[in-house]
Amino acid sequence: MKHNKHFRIFSLAIVLVLLVIAIPVTPALAAAALTLDPTEGDIGTTVSVHGTGFTAGTIYIYFSSDRATVGESIDTDVTIYKRVLSFTITSTTFSKTFNVPAVLTTGDEDVVDGSYYAYATRSTSKTILARALFSVVSAGEITLDPEEGATGDSIDIHGTEFTAGTIYIYFSSDEANVGDSIDTEVEVYKRVTSFSITGTSFSKTFTIPTVLTTGDEDVVDGDYYVYATHSTSKTILARADFTVGSATDITVDPDEGTIGQTIDIEGTGFNTSTTVYIYFSNDSATVGDAIDSDVTVYKRVLSFTTTSSGTFGTTRTFTMPSVLNTRGDEDVTDGNYYVYAAYSSGTILAKDNFTVTAAGQITLSPLEGTVIHR
Repeated sequence: MKHNKHFRIFSLAIVLVLLVIAIPVTPALAAAALTLDPTEGDIGTTVSVHGTGFTAGTIYIYFSSDRATVGESIDTDVTIYKRVLSFTITSTTFSKTFNVPAVLTTGDEDVVDGSYYAYATRSTSKTILARALFSVVSAGEITLDPEEGATGDSIDIHGTEFTAGTIYIYFSSDEANVGDSIDTEVEVYKRVTSFSITGTSFSKTFTIPTVLTTGDEDVVDGDYYVYATHSTSKTILARADFTVGSATDITVDPDEGTIGQTIDIEGTGFNTSTTVYIYFSNDSATVGDAIDSDVTVYKRVLSFTTTSSGTFGTTRTFTMPSVLNTRGDEDVTDGNYYVYAAYSSGTILAKDNFTVTAAGQITLSPLEGTVIHR
């Protein structure tokens, strides 16, 4: 019996050894890993993210200022972030791109210079599978020379601290901040130049436009803004302020008169070969206001095409009206009136003042008497 028992134990040991040898060993899966290229950049920079050691399924990529480790969780250990990517893989690797955001929308925090983290999770779990470090560096800076001018002027623009790639420059009447976006916070603009750089700085020129084509708005006297973005993103990287000074000017001669009198008008600084309309009104408005909005009682007394140098050419003339009958149907009486010049859009480009005075008259005293016959 004792020998049988030892034999059974020995036989069982041999069987277990044989089973261990026969069963193939499954190699352990490599830990998931992320790498970023580049590993630093400014807001709007396009970043390539490469992943290895993942399993098939949907992957989420988060960008965050919160530091956490693999195994910790989004919304628990990472509470300030923006999910920048979501995609499905069928293998263990992937290569995707995302743009560095201006705002971490979950937590509502602006992205500034400093250390940030890219985290990867599965869509079915908030557990962090892999992470990579990214450094946000100062966004670009632009300066203008000069900082004020008229439509048609050439402006030098200098940029520093940008990343290599294609740069877009926008001219706009909408005020926005670095981190805001073209077509979201900036809706009225014209893209005035684009170019590629291989370093971090540039010096270029652009021309002050006469019309902001996206938004169809004439450029008039006032404050404007120049924005720089990468071509791959509409996020504003840098801003500079610009003042448009009055380029257009009109003068009337004489600057006072009576109904029916002929008035001369001259103009300079207008767009070339463009139709200009002249209005006579008792509504007081300023350059940049609009006919039919700010000036509602008037008569259009002239229209003509400017010369190739943007002037009225020969002296133009109009006759002082007796009634403002384009809109308003109001008699012209003694007092202050205004002469406005505008393009077809109705935006007032130039203005001059005019005083209507009474026509000459005689008075009799007394108003009755005796007829003397001779």
